[in-house]
Amino acid sequence: MLALAVVLLTVSYAPWKQFYLAWVALVPWLLFVARAPSTKAAFWWSWLTGLAFYAANMWWLGLVTLPGTAALLVYMALYWGLAAIILRNCRLLPVGTDPYAYAARGPEGSNAWRPVAWTFGAAALWVALEWLRGWLFWGGLPWLYLGHSQTPLLAMCQIADVTGAYGVSFWVVLINMVVALVILRPLPSRQLAGTKMAVALLLLLSLVYGIWRMNEWRSVTEPGPKVMVVQSNLLQTNDADKSQNQDFVGRHFELTRKGLLAGGPTTQPGEATPPAATPSTAAATAPANPKKVQLVVWSETVNPPLNAEFGQALRKTGLARLDAVARQLQEADQAMRDLAARIDADVVTGAYYVEGIAPAGKGFREVGKRNSVYLYPRGGAPSTQRYDKIHLVPFGEFIPFKESLPPLHALLNTFNPYGYDYDLTSSAEDAMTVFSTPAREQPDAEPWRFVTPICFEDIDARLVAAMFRPADGETEKRADFLVNVTNDGWFRFNQNALHFQTAIFRSIENRVPSARSVNTGVSGFIDSLGRAGPVVGPRVEDWAIKRLQIDRRVTFYTLHGDAFALGCLAASAWIVGRPLWRWGRNWIGRRSTADKK
Repeated sequence: MLALAVVLLTVSYAPWKQFYLAWVALVPWLLFVARAPSTKAAFWWSWLTGLAFYAANMWWLGLVTLPGTAALLVYMALYWGLAAIILRNCRLLPVGTDPYAYAARGPEGSNAWRPVAWTFGAAALWVALEWLRGWLFWGGLPWLYLGHSQTPLLAMCQIADVTGAYGVSFWVVLINMVVALVILRPLPSRQLAGTKMAVALLLLLSLVYGIWRMNEWRSVTEPGPKVMVVQSNLLQTNDADKSQNQDFVGRHFELTRKGLLAGGPTTQPGEATPPAATPSTAAATAPANPKKVQLVVWSETVNPPLNAEFGQALRKTGLARLDAVARQLQEADQAMRDLAARIDADVVTGAYYVEGIAPAGKGFREVGKRNSVYLYPRGGAPSTQRYDKIHLVPFGEFIPFKESLPPLHALLNTFNPYGYDYDLTSSAEDAMTVFSTPAREQPDAEPWRFVTPICFEDIDARLVAAMFRPADGETEKRADFLVNVTNDGWFRFNQNALHFQTAIFRSIENRVPSARSVNTGVSGFIDSLGRAGPVVGPRVEDWAIKRLQIDRRVTFYTLHGDAFALGCLAASAWIVGRPLWRWGRNWIGRRSTADKK
Protein backbone atom coordinates (compact mmCIF):
# COMPACT_ATOMS: atom_id res chain seq x y z
CA MET A 1 0.00 0.00 0.00
CA LEU A 2 2.76 2.41 0.87
CA ALA A 3 4.64 1.60 -2.34
CA LEU A 4 1.43 2.25 -4.25
CA ALA A 5 1.17 5.68 -2.63
CA VAL A 6 4.72 6.52 -3.75
CA VAL A 7 4.07 5.43 -7.35
CA LEU A 8 0.73 7.23 -7.65
CA LEU A 9 2.10 10.44 -6.19
CA THR A 10 5.27 10.37 -8.31
CA VAL A 11 3.48 10.04 -11.64
CA SER A 12 1.12 12.85 -10.64
CA TYR A 13 3.92 15.37 -11.21
CA ALA A 14 5.76 16.45 -14.33
CA PRO A 15 6.98 15.04 -16.62
CA TRP A 16 4.16 12.47 -16.45
CA LYS A 17 1.48 14.97 -15.31
CA GLN A 18 -1.16 12.41 -14.35
CA PHE A 19 -2.58 15.00 -11.98
CA TYR A 20 -5.80 13.13 -11.19
CA LEU A 21 -3.84 10.36 -9.48
CA ALA A 22 -2.86 12.84 -6.76
CA TRP A 23 -6.53 12.88 -5.70
CA VAL A 24 -6.17 9.31 -4.40
CA ALA A 25 -2.38 8.97 -4.06
CA LEU A 26 -2.45 9.56 -0.29
CA VAL A 27 -5.32 7.14 0.33
CA PRO A 28 -3.17 3.98 0.74
CA TRP A 29 -0.95 5.85 3.20
CA LEU A 30 -3.95 7.23 5.12
CA LEU A 31 -5.45 3.73 5.39
CA PHE A 32 -2.17 2.41 6.74
CA VAL A 33 -1.85 5.22 9.29
CA ALA A 34 -5.38 4.50 10.54
CA ARG A 35 -4.83 0.75 10.83
CA ALA A 36 -1.18 0.62 11.93
CA PRO A 37 -0.69 -1.49 15.07
CA SER A 38 0.92 1.42 16.93
CA THR A 39 1.88 5.04 16.59
CA LYS A 40 5.52 3.99 16.49
CA ALA A 41 4.86 1.73 13.51
CA ALA A 42 2.85 4.47 11.81
CA PHE A 43 5.75 6.91 12.24
CA TRP A 44 8.54 4.69 10.97
CA TRP A 45 6.66 3.29 8.00
CA SER A 46 5.44 6.77 7.08
CA TRP A 47 9.01 8.05 7.31
CA LEU A 48 10.07 5.23 4.99
CA THR A 49 7.28 6.16 2.58
CA GLY A 50 8.42 9.78 2.51
CA LEU A 51 12.02 8.65 2.03
CA ALA A 52 11.03 6.53 -0.96
CA PHE A 53 8.96 9.34 -2.47
CA TYR A 54 11.66 11.98 -2.19
CA ALA A 55 14.34 9.55 -3.37
CA ALA A 56 12.24 8.79 -6.47
CA ASN A 57 11.78 12.48 -7.23
CA MET A 58 15.01 14.09 -5.99
CA TRP A 59 17.62 11.45 -6.85
CA TRP A 60 19.21 13.91 -9.29
CA LEU A 61 20.69 15.85 -6.36
CA GLY A 62 23.02 12.89 -5.91
CA LEU A 63 24.75 13.90 -9.14
CA VAL A 64 26.10 16.89 -7.23
CA THR A 65 26.52 15.54 -3.68
CA LEU A 66 25.63 12.07 -2.46
CA PRO A 67 26.15 12.76 1.28
CA GLY A 68 24.15 15.98 1.11
CA THR A 69 21.36 14.26 -0.80
CA ALA A 70 21.15 11.44 1.73
CA ALA A 71 20.95 13.89 4.63
CA LEU A 72 18.29 15.97 2.89
CA LEU A 73 16.10 12.97 2.05
CA VAL A 74 16.26 11.69 5.62
CA TYR A 75 15.19 15.12 6.89
CA MET A 76 12.41 15.66 4.34
CA ALA A 77 10.89 12.25 5.09
CA LEU A 78 10.45 13.21 8.75
CA TYR A 79 7.48 15.37 7.77
CA TRP A 80 5.60 12.26 6.67
CA GLY A 81 6.32 10.58 9.98
CA LEU A 82 5.25 13.69 11.91
CA ALA A 83 2.01 13.84 9.92
CA ALA A 84 1.26 10.22 10.82
CA ILE A 85 1.75 10.88 14.54
CA ILE A 86 -0.59 13.88 14.52
CA LEU A 87 -3.24 12.20 12.36
CA ARG A 88 -3.43 9.30 14.82
CA ASN A 89 -2.99 10.97 18.19
CA CYS A 90 -5.19 13.97 17.42
CA ARG A 91 -7.97 11.75 16.09
CA LEU A 92 -8.00 13.15 12.57
CA LEU A 93 -8.41 9.55 11.41
CA PRO A 94 -10.38 6.65 12.91
CA VAL A 95 -7.65 4.62 14.57
CA GLY A 96 -7.86 0.86 15.05
CA THR A 97 -11.11 -1.04 14.74
CA ASP A 98 -13.38 1.25 16.79
CA PRO A 99 -15.62 2.92 14.17
CA TYR A 100 -16.29 5.85 16.51
CA ALA A 101 -12.71 6.34 17.68
CA TYR A 102 -12.45 9.88 16.34
CA ALA A 103 -16.01 10.97 17.19
CA ALA A 104 -17.58 10.77 20.63
CA ARG A 105 -20.71 8.64 20.85
CA GLY A 106 -24.04 10.41 21.09
CA PRO A 107 -27.52 10.60 19.63
CA GLU A 108 -27.77 9.66 15.99
CA GLY A 109 -26.71 12.51 13.74
CA SER A 110 -25.12 14.61 16.48
CA ASN A 111 -21.61 13.84 15.25
CA ALA A 112 -22.15 14.72 11.60
CA TRP A 113 -20.02 17.84 11.90
CA ARG A 114 -17.02 16.03 13.37
CA PRO A 115 -15.81 14.28 10.19
CA VAL A 116 -16.15 17.63 8.41
CA ALA A 117 -13.96 19.33 11.00
CA TRP A 118 -11.34 16.61 11.05
CA THR A 119 -11.25 16.24 7.27
CA PHE A 120 -10.54 19.94 6.92
CA GLY A 121 -8.18 19.68 9.89
CA ALA A 122 -6.14 17.01 8.11
CA ALA A 123 -5.88 19.23 5.03
CA ALA A 124 -4.77 22.16 7.21
CA LEU A 125 -2.16 19.92 8.83
CA TRP A 126 -0.71 18.88 5.48
CA VAL A 127 -0.50 22.52 4.34
CA ALA A 128 1.10 23.55 7.63
CA LEU A 129 3.79 20.90 7.24
CA GLU A 130 4.41 21.97 3.64
CA TRP A 131 4.85 25.54 4.84
CA LEU A 132 7.27 24.50 7.58
CA ARG A 133 9.27 22.43 5.11
CA GLY A 134 9.49 25.47 2.83
CA TRP A 135 10.51 27.83 5.63
CA LEU A 136 12.76 26.09 8.15
CA PHE A 137 16.55 26.10 7.78
CA TRP A 138 17.83 28.93 5.56
CA GLY A 139 14.65 29.46 3.58
CA GLY A 140 13.55 25.83 3.43
CA LEU A 141 12.86 23.77 0.32
CA PRO A 142 9.39 24.53 -1.15
CA TRP A 143 9.67 21.66 -3.61
CA LEU A 144 7.15 18.92 -4.53
CA TYR A 145 4.19 20.56 -2.84
CA LEU A 146 1.08 18.48 -3.47
CA GLY A 147 -0.61 21.38 -5.26
CA HIS A 148 2.21 21.65 -7.80
CA SER A 149 0.96 18.46 -9.45
CA GLN A 150 -2.29 20.11 -10.54
CA THR A 151 -0.95 22.51 -13.20
CA PRO A 152 -2.61 20.56 -16.06
CA LEU A 153 -5.93 21.52 -14.41
CA LEU A 154 -5.34 25.27 -14.53
CA ALA A 155 -8.90 26.31 -13.69
CA MET A 156 -8.52 24.67 -10.27
CA CYS A 157 -5.14 26.35 -9.72
CA GLN A 158 -6.36 29.93 -10.06
CA ILE A 159 -7.12 30.15 -6.33
CA ALA A 160 -3.35 30.42 -5.91
CA ASP A 161 -3.67 34.19 -6.40
CA VAL A 162 -5.33 34.14 -2.96
CA THR A 163 -3.92 31.11 -1.16
CA GLY A 164 -0.71 30.41 -3.00
CA ALA A 165 0.00 26.84 -4.10
CA TYR A 166 -1.02 25.84 -0.56
CA GLY A 167 -4.71 26.27 -1.42
CA VAL A 168 -4.40 23.72 -4.21
CA SER A 169 -2.64 21.29 -1.86
CA PHE A 170 -5.52 21.84 0.57
CA TRP A 171 -8.29 20.69 -1.75
CA VAL A 172 -6.24 17.75 -3.04
CA VAL A 173 -5.88 16.48 0.54
CA LEU A 174 -9.62 16.96 1.10
CA ILE A 175 -10.40 14.59 -1.76
CA ASN A 176 -7.95 12.02 -0.41
CA MET A 177 -9.49 12.26 3.05
CA VAL A 178 -13.05 11.75 1.77
CA VAL A 179 -12.02 8.66 -0.19
CA ALA A 180 -10.16 7.28 2.84
CA LEU A 181 -13.14 7.86 5.14
CA VAL A 182 -15.51 6.16 2.70
CA ILE A 183 -13.26 3.10 2.72
CA LEU A 184 -12.72 3.12 6.49
CA ARG A 185 -16.44 3.70 7.16
CA PRO A 186 -16.01 5.21 10.64
CA LEU A 187 -19.61 6.47 10.64
CA PRO A 188 -22.87 5.64 8.86
CA SER A 189 -22.91 6.93 5.30
CA ARG A 190 -25.48 9.64 6.05
CA GLN A 191 -23.19 11.06 8.75
CA LEU A 192 -20.40 11.30 6.16
CA ALA A 193 -22.75 13.02 3.73
CA GLY A 194 -22.04 16.39 5.33
CA THR A 195 -18.31 15.90 4.76
CA LYS A 196 -18.83 14.97 1.13
CA MET A 197 -21.09 17.95 0.56
CA ALA A 198 -18.70 20.39 2.23
CA VAL A 199 -15.76 19.18 0.13
CA ALA A 200 -17.84 19.17 -3.07
CA LEU A 201 -18.97 22.73 -2.35
CA LEU A 202 -15.41 23.95 -1.82
CA LEU A 203 -14.28 22.27 -5.05
CA LEU A 204 -17.17 23.83 -6.95
CA LEU A 205 -16.39 27.29 -5.58
CA SER A 206 -12.71 26.86 -6.53
CA LEU A 207 -13.70 25.85 -10.06
CA VAL A 208 -16.14 28.76 -10.47
CA TYR A 209 -13.50 31.19 -9.18
CA GLY A 210 -10.92 29.77 -11.57
CA ILE A 211 -13.21 30.01 -14.60
CA TRP A 212 -14.09 33.60 -13.68
CA ARG A 213 -10.43 34.58 -13.33
CA MET A 214 -9.53 32.96 -16.65
CA ASN A 215 -12.46 34.52 -18.53
CA GLU A 216 -11.57 38.06 -17.44
CA TRP A 217 -7.98 37.71 -18.67
CA ARG A 218 -8.43 39.42 -22.03
CA SER A 219 -10.07 42.46 -20.49
CA VAL A 220 -7.31 43.05 -17.92
CA THR A 221 -4.19 42.46 -20.03
CA GLU A 222 -2.34 44.57 -22.58
CA PRO A 223 0.55 43.90 -24.96
CA GLY A 224 3.98 44.19 -23.40
CA PRO A 225 7.54 43.84 -24.65
CA LYS A 226 8.74 41.20 -27.08
CA VAL A 227 11.23 38.99 -25.25
CA MET A 228 13.71 36.37 -26.43
CA VAL A 229 15.08 33.64 -24.13
CA VAL A 230 18.19 31.64 -25.02
CA GLN A 231 19.03 28.07 -24.01
CA SER A 232 22.58 26.86 -24.65
CA ASN A 233 22.22 23.23 -23.49
CA LEU A 234 25.59 22.80 -21.78
CA LEU A 235 25.70 20.17 -19.06
CA GLN A 236 27.47 20.87 -15.76
CA THR A 237 29.74 18.88 -13.50
CA ASN A 238 31.25 19.72 -10.12
CA ASP A 239 34.67 20.45 -11.57
CA ALA A 240 33.51 22.56 -14.54
CA ASP A 241 34.13 26.29 -14.40
CA LYS A 242 31.17 27.47 -16.44
CA SER A 243 31.88 31.17 -15.93
CA GLN A 244 35.19 30.88 -17.80
CA ASN A 245 33.94 28.52 -20.49
CA GLN A 246 34.14 30.46 -23.75
CA ASP A 247 32.04 27.82 -25.50
CA PHE A 248 29.27 28.49 -22.98
CA VAL A 249 29.39 32.25 -23.62
CA GLY A 250 29.88 31.80 -27.33
CA ARG A 251 26.83 29.58 -27.65
CA HIS A 252 24.67 32.33 -26.24
CA PHE A 253 26.07 34.85 -28.71
CA GLU A 254 25.57 32.48 -31.62
CA LEU A 255 22.04 31.50 -30.64
CA THR A 256 21.11 35.15 -30.14
CA ARG A 257 22.38 35.96 -33.62
CA LYS A 258 20.52 33.07 -35.26
CA GLY A 259 17.35 33.63 -33.25
CA LEU A 260 17.08 37.28 -34.19
CA LEU A 261 17.72 36.48 -37.85
CA ALA A 262 15.34 33.56 -38.14
CA GLY A 263 12.87 33.99 -35.30
CA GLY A 264 12.46 30.21 -35.18
CA PRO A 265 14.23 27.14 -33.78
CA THR A 266 17.87 26.50 -34.55
CA THR A 267 18.15 22.78 -34.04
CA GLN A 268 15.77 19.97 -33.33
CA PRO A 269 16.46 17.16 -30.83
CA GLY A 270 19.01 14.79 -32.28
CA GLU A 271 20.50 17.27 -34.76
CA ALA A 272 24.12 18.30 -34.60
CA THR A 273 24.99 21.37 -32.55
CA PRO A 274 26.44 24.22 -34.66
CA PRO A 275 29.95 25.35 -33.74
CA ALA A 276 29.97 28.13 -31.17
CA ALA A 277 31.48 31.50 -31.93
CA THR A 278 33.72 33.41 -29.58
CA PRO A 279 32.12 36.38 -27.81
CA SER A 280 33.99 38.96 -29.86
CA THR A 281 33.18 37.50 -33.28
CA ALA A 282 29.57 36.70 -32.38
CA ALA A 283 28.94 40.24 -31.15
CA ALA A 284 30.49 41.69 -34.28
CA THR A 285 28.25 39.63 -36.57
CA ALA A 286 25.00 40.04 -34.59
CA PRO A 287 22.04 41.20 -36.71
CA ALA A 288 20.28 44.52 -36.40
CA ASN A 289 17.25 42.85 -34.76
CA PRO A 290 14.74 42.58 -37.64
CA LYS A 291 12.32 40.81 -35.29
CA LYS A 292 12.25 43.94 -33.08
CA VAL A 293 12.91 41.97 -29.92
CA GLN A 294 13.08 44.35 -27.00
CA LEU A 295 14.74 42.18 -24.35
CA VAL A 296 17.13 39.24 -24.75
CA VAL A 297 17.57 36.96 -21.74
CA TRP A 298 20.57 34.71 -21.12
CA SER A 299 20.77 32.04 -18.43
CA GLU A 300 22.39 32.00 -14.99
CA THR A 301 26.13 32.77 -14.59
CA VAL A 302 26.80 32.74 -18.32
CA ASN A 303 29.50 35.35 -17.87
CA PRO A 304 32.43 35.79 -15.48
CA PRO A 305 32.45 38.75 -13.06
CA LEU A 306 31.46 41.82 -15.09
CA ASN A 307 31.90 44.59 -12.53
CA ALA A 308 34.78 46.97 -13.18
CA GLU A 309 35.75 47.06 -9.48
CA PHE A 310 36.95 43.47 -9.63
CA GLY A 311 39.14 44.12 -12.64
CA GLN A 312 40.66 47.14 -10.93
CA ALA A 313 41.43 45.06 -7.85
CA LEU A 314 43.19 42.46 -10.02
CA ARG A 315 45.35 45.11 -11.68
CA LYS A 316 46.39 46.63 -8.37
CA THR A 317 48.21 43.40 -7.47
CA GLY A 318 50.80 44.11 -10.17
CA LEU A 319 50.81 40.44 -11.18
CA ALA A 320 50.92 39.82 -14.92
CA ARG A 321 48.66 36.75 -14.76
CA LEU A 322 45.96 38.64 -12.84
CA ASP A 323 46.30 41.61 -15.17
CA ALA A 324 45.58 39.23 -18.06
CA VAL A 325 42.47 38.02 -16.27
CA ALA A 326 41.38 41.64 -15.79
CA ARG A 327 41.74 42.25 -19.55
CA GLN A 328 39.60 39.19 -20.28
CA LEU A 329 36.89 40.44 -17.95
CA GLN A 330 36.98 43.86 -19.59
CA GLU A 331 36.66 42.22 -23.01
CA ALA A 332 33.64 40.22 -21.80
CA ASP A 333 31.97 43.40 -20.58
CA GLN A 334 32.71 45.18 -23.86
CA ALA A 335 31.36 42.24 -25.86
CA MET A 336 28.04 42.49 -24.00
CA ARG A 337 27.90 46.25 -24.64
CA ASP A 338 28.65 45.72 -28.32
CA LEU A 339 25.91 43.10 -28.57
CA ALA A 340 23.28 45.37 -27.00
CA ALA A 341 24.32 48.17 -29.39
CA ARG A 342 24.33 45.93 -32.44
CA ILE A 343 20.86 44.44 -31.88
CA ASP A 344 19.38 47.63 -30.40
CA ALA A 345 17.85 45.67 -27.52
CA ASP A 346 18.39 45.32 -23.80
CA VAL A 347 20.28 42.19 -22.77
CA VAL A 348 19.91 40.43 -19.42
CA THR A 349 22.67 38.03 -18.50
CA GLY A 350 23.56 35.96 -15.50
CA ALA A 351 27.09 36.58 -14.26
CA TYR A 352 29.13 36.95 -11.11
CA TYR A 353 29.89 40.05 -9.07
CA VAL A 354 33.07 40.13 -6.95
CA GLU A 355 33.80 42.96 -4.54
CA GLY A 356 37.56 42.48 -4.62
CA ILE A 357 40.41 40.20 -3.62
CA ALA A 358 42.37 39.53 -0.44
CA PRO A 359 45.66 37.78 0.31
CA ALA A 360 45.31 34.04 0.98
CA GLY A 361 48.47 32.08 1.62
CA LYS A 362 50.75 32.49 -1.37
CA GLY A 363 47.98 33.84 -3.57
CA PHE A 364 44.71 35.71 -3.44
CA ARG A 365 41.07 34.85 -2.88
CA GLU A 366 37.89 36.47 -4.12
CA VAL A 367 35.96 38.56 -1.59
CA GLY A 368 32.22 39.11 -1.68
CA LYS A 369 31.44 36.89 -4.65
CA ARG A 370 27.76 37.02 -5.66
CA ASN A 371 25.45 35.28 -8.09
CA SER A 372 24.08 38.20 -10.08
CA VAL A 373 22.04 39.44 -13.02
CA TYR A 374 23.22 42.37 -15.16
CA LEU A 375 21.17 44.47 -17.57
CA TYR A 376 22.99 45.88 -20.61
CA PRO A 377 20.89 48.66 -22.15
CA ARG A 378 20.48 49.07 -25.89
CA GLY A 379 22.90 51.50 -27.44
CA GLY A 380 26.01 50.02 -25.85
CA ALA A 381 26.08 51.96 -22.57
CA PRO A 382 27.70 50.31 -19.53
CA SER A 383 25.55 48.14 -17.30
CA THR A 384 24.32 50.17 -14.35
CA GLN A 385 21.59 47.85 -13.01
CA ARG A 386 22.38 44.63 -11.18
CA TYR A 387 20.50 42.19 -8.97
CA ASP A 388 22.34 39.96 -6.49
CA LYS A 389 20.78 36.70 -5.41
CA ILE A 390 19.09 36.83 -1.99
CA HIS A 391 18.04 33.26 -1.23
CA LEU A 392 21.20 31.17 -1.57
CA VAL A 393 21.02 27.37 -1.70
CA PRO A 394 22.60 25.69 1.37
CA PHE A 395 25.54 23.43 0.45
CA GLY A 396 25.20 24.48 -3.21
CA GLU A 397 26.11 28.16 -2.76
CA PHE A 398 27.20 28.34 0.86
CA ILE A 399 28.02 26.08 3.79
CA PRO A 400 26.16 27.15 6.97
CA PHE A 401 27.76 28.27 10.25
CA LYS A 402 31.04 29.50 8.77
CA GLU A 403 31.23 32.47 11.15
CA SER A 404 29.01 31.39 14.05
CA LEU A 405 30.13 27.76 14.56
CA PRO A 406 33.36 27.05 12.64
CA PRO A 407 33.70 23.42 13.89
CA LEU A 408 30.18 22.59 12.67
CA HIS A 409 30.92 24.41 9.42
CA ALA A 410 34.01 22.22 8.95
CA LEU A 411 31.89 19.11 9.51
CA LEU A 412 29.19 20.24 7.12
CA ASN A 413 31.84 21.11 4.56
CA THR A 414 32.15 17.37 3.94
CA PHE A 415 28.87 17.74 2.04
CA ASN A 416 30.44 20.40 -0.19
CA PRO A 417 29.97 19.23 -3.80
CA TYR A 418 32.86 21.26 -5.20
CA GLY A 419 35.83 19.92 -3.30
CA TYR A 420 36.98 23.44 -2.36
CA ASP A 421 35.64 26.34 -0.29
CA TYR A 422 32.85 27.86 -2.40
CA ASP A 423 30.80 30.37 -0.43
CA LEU A 424 28.78 33.07 -2.13
CA THR A 425 27.56 36.25 -0.46
CA SER A 426 23.82 36.82 -0.31
CA SER A 427 22.17 40.15 -0.89
CA ALA A 428 20.00 41.90 1.69
CA GLU A 429 16.35 40.80 1.93
CA ASP A 430 15.11 44.20 0.78
CA ALA A 431 17.61 44.59 -2.08
CA MET A 432 15.14 43.46 -4.75
CA THR A 433 16.24 45.32 -7.87
CA VAL A 434 13.48 46.33 -10.28
CA PHE A 435 14.88 46.58 -13.80
CA SER A 436 13.31 48.69 -16.51
CA THR A 437 13.30 48.47 -20.29
CA PRO A 438 11.90 51.30 -22.45
CA ALA A 439 8.86 50.57 -24.62
CA ARG A 440 10.13 50.25 -28.21
CA GLU A 441 6.82 51.00 -29.97
CA GLN A 442 5.88 53.87 -27.64
CA PRO A 443 9.00 55.88 -26.72
CA ASP A 444 7.00 58.29 -24.55
CA ALA A 445 5.29 55.50 -22.56
CA GLU A 446 6.37 54.37 -19.13
CA PRO A 447 9.14 51.72 -19.34
CA TRP A 448 8.32 48.09 -18.64
CA ARG A 449 9.54 46.91 -15.24
CA PHE A 450 10.70 43.42 -14.31
CA VAL A 451 12.38 41.46 -11.53
CA THR A 452 14.86 38.61 -11.90
CA PRO A 453 14.78 35.84 -9.28
CA ILE A 454 17.79 33.63 -9.92
CA CYS A 455 17.58 29.84 -10.24
CA PHE A 456 15.65 28.26 -7.34
CA GLU A 457 14.55 31.67 -6.10
CA ASP A 458 11.55 31.24 -8.38
CA ILE A 459 10.30 28.37 -6.19
CA ASP A 460 10.36 30.70 -3.17
CA ALA A 461 6.81 32.06 -3.34
CA ARG A 462 7.30 34.47 -0.43
CA LEU A 463 10.33 36.10 -2.01
CA VAL A 464 8.72 36.46 -5.44
CA ALA A 465 5.55 37.95 -3.95
CA ALA A 466 7.69 40.48 -2.07
CA MET A 467 9.36 41.44 -5.36
CA PHE A 468 5.97 42.44 -6.80
CA ARG A 469 4.37 43.84 -3.64
CA PRO A 470 3.45 47.52 -4.10
CA ALA A 471 5.67 49.98 -2.28
CA ASP A 472 4.25 51.90 0.65
CA GLY A 473 1.56 54.27 -0.53
CA GLU A 474 1.39 52.65 -3.98
CA THR A 475 -1.42 50.56 -5.47
CA GLU A 476 0.35 49.08 -8.52
CA LYS A 477 2.74 46.15 -8.55
CA ARG A 478 6.40 47.05 -8.37
CA ALA A 479 7.06 45.19 -11.64
CA ASP A 480 5.16 44.12 -14.75
CA PHE A 481 6.73 40.73 -15.44
CA LEU A 482 9.19 38.17 -14.14
CA VAL A 483 12.46 37.03 -15.71
CA ASN A 484 14.07 33.91 -14.28
CA VAL A 485 17.64 32.93 -15.18
CA THR A 486 18.57 29.40 -14.20
CA ASN A 487 21.27 26.79 -14.67
CA ASP A 488 19.75 23.34 -14.29
CA GLY A 489 22.65 21.75 -16.13
CA TRP A 490 23.73 20.03 -12.91
CA PHE A 491 20.65 17.84 -12.89
CA ARG A 492 18.78 15.32 -15.03
CA PHE A 493 15.39 13.96 -16.03
CA ASN A 494 12.41 15.06 -13.95
CA GLN A 495 14.20 17.95 -12.20
CA ASN A 496 13.86 20.17 -15.26
CA ALA A 497 10.15 19.52 -15.69
CA LEU A 498 9.46 19.82 -11.95
CA HIS A 499 11.23 23.18 -11.78
CA PHE A 500 9.13 24.54 -14.63
CA GLN A 501 5.93 23.14 -13.11
CA THR A 502 6.67 24.87 -9.81
CA ALA A 503 7.46 28.16 -11.56
CA ILE A 504 3.97 28.20 -13.10
CA PHE A 505 2.53 29.07 -9.68
CA ARG A 506 4.61 32.24 -9.40
CA SER A 507 2.82 33.64 -12.46
CA ILE A 508 -0.62 32.69 -11.13
CA GLU A 509 0.03 33.92 -7.59
CA ASN A 510 1.13 37.36 -8.73
CA ARG A 511 -0.72 37.59 -12.08
CA VAL A 512 2.45 38.26 -14.05
CA PRO A 513 3.90 36.71 -17.19
CA SER A 514 7.24 34.96 -16.84
CA ALA A 515 10.20 34.52 -19.19
CA ARG A 516 12.68 31.79 -18.26
CA SER A 517 16.14 31.28 -19.70
CA VAL A 518 17.52 27.98 -18.44
CA ASN A 519 20.82 26.45 -19.47
CA THR A 520 19.35 23.02 -20.22
CA GLY A 521 15.56 23.55 -20.03
CA VAL A 522 12.82 24.11 -19.54
CA SER A 523 13.10 27.62 -21.03
CA GLY A 524 10.18 29.60 -22.36
CA PHE A 525 7.19 31.62 -21.29
CA ILE A 526 4.27 31.42 -18.85
CA ASP A 527 1.36 33.85 -18.93
CA SER A 528 -0.46 35.24 -15.90
CA LEU A 529 -2.94 32.34 -15.95
CA GLY A 530 -0.17 29.74 -15.83
CA ARG A 531 -0.42 28.78 -19.49
CA ALA A 532 2.96 27.80 -20.91
CA GLY A 533 4.32 28.40 -24.38
CA PRO A 534 6.36 28.57 -26.39
CA VAL A 535 8.87 26.45 -24.46
CA VAL A 536 12.24 24.85 -25.14
CA GLY A 537 12.47 21.38 -23.61
CA PRO A 538 15.41 19.84 -21.77
CA ARG A 539 18.59 18.86 -23.62
CA VAL A 540 17.88 21.13 -26.59
CA GLU A 541 19.97 24.04 -27.86
CA ASP A 542 17.39 26.60 -28.92
CA TRP A 543 15.58 29.87 -28.24
CA ALA A 544 12.03 31.16 -27.98
CA ILE A 545 10.45 34.56 -28.68
CA LYS A 546 7.14 35.92 -27.45
CA ARG A 547 5.36 39.21 -26.86
CA LEU A 548 4.28 39.23 -23.22
CA GLN A 549 0.78 40.17 -22.11
CA ILE A 550 0.96 42.43 -19.06
CA ASP A 551 -1.64 41.78 -16.35
CA ARG A 552 -2.44 44.77 -14.13
CA ARG A 553 -4.33 42.81 -11.44
CA VAL A 554 -2.85 43.03 -7.93
CA THR A 555 -3.57 39.81 -6.06
CA PHE A 556 -4.29 39.00 -2.45
CA TYR A 557 -1.24 36.73 -2.42
CA THR A 558 1.05 39.49 -3.67
CA LEU A 559 -0.22 41.77 -0.91
CA HIS A 560 -0.41 39.30 1.97
CA GLY A 561 1.80 36.35 1.06
CA ASP A 562 1.32 33.11 2.97
CA ALA A 563 -1.70 34.25 4.99
CA PHE A 564 -3.67 31.11 4.08
CA ALA A 565 -0.78 28.78 4.98
CA LEU A 566 -0.24 30.61 8.28
CA GLY A 567 -3.94 30.17 9.02
CA CYS A 568 -3.51 26.44 8.45
CA LEU A 569 -0.47 26.52 10.73
CA ALA A 570 -2.54 28.18 13.46
CA ALA A 571 -5.34 25.63 13.02
CA SER A 572 -2.80 22.80 13.24
CA ALA A 573 -1.31 24.31 16.40
CA TRP A 574 -4.80 24.27 17.94
CA ILE A 575 -5.38 20.68 16.81
CA VAL A 576 -2.11 19.56 18.38
CA GLY A 577 -2.25 21.87 21.39
CA ARG A 578 -5.76 20.96 22.53
CA PRO A 579 -5.04 17.30 23.41
CA LEU A 580 -1.65 18.27 24.82
CA TRP A 581 -3.33 20.79 27.11
CA ARG A 582 -5.90 18.19 28.17
CA TRP A 583 -3.18 15.62 28.82
CA GLY A 584 -1.15 18.11 30.84
CA ARG A 585 -4.16 19.14 32.91
CA ASN A 586 -5.02 15.50 33.63
CA TRP A 587 -1.40 14.74 34.55
CA ILE A 588 -1.34 17.63 37.00
CA GLY A 589 -4.65 16.44 38.44
CA ARG A 590 -3.33 12.93 38.94
CA ARG A 591 -0.18 14.23 40.63
CA SER A 592 -2.25 16.45 42.91
CA THR A 593 -4.49 13.52 43.90
CA ALA A 594 -1.46 11.32 44.57
CA ASP A 595 0.11 14.01 46.76
CA LYS A 596 -3.06 14.31 48.83
CA LYS A 597 -3.10 10.57 49.40
